Amino acid sequence: ETWENVPAQSSADALSHLAGVVFEAPDPSTWLQNVKPEVEEGVGEVLASRGPRPDHAPAGAPEDEAARLQTLAAQLSRLQAHLESEKQQLGGERSILSRREAELAEKAAALDKERATVRDRQAARAA
Repeated sequence: ETWENVPAQSSADALSHLAGVVFEAPDPSTWLQNVKPEVEEGVGEVLASRGPRPDHAPAGAPEDEAARLQTLAAQLSRLQAHLESEKQQLGGERSILSRREAELAEKAAALDKERATVRDRQAARAA
């Protein structure tokens, strides 16, 4: 591979189509000061014609649609409260179940110990 520090002039000049174009634009702050009154007028006209919503925003909901949305919001709130109460109830039931499982494990261990003791006694009698 060869790397050139000073490559030859390319015939595929990407800027050749801009030859003769003069770039003499004012700085952005000056340009904005000149355009600002026109833009403010245009914004005022647009807002007056369509209201404060952007063009892509849906129009306001009719009265019956707003009432339906309120009903759905209330139902959602009730369902969320019910779900939360069920979660709390299940949490309480889980703690009761865990406690019962621990008691059962203790009783099973005591029963195994008692069975071992009985077997040892029977083995001692038989011997």
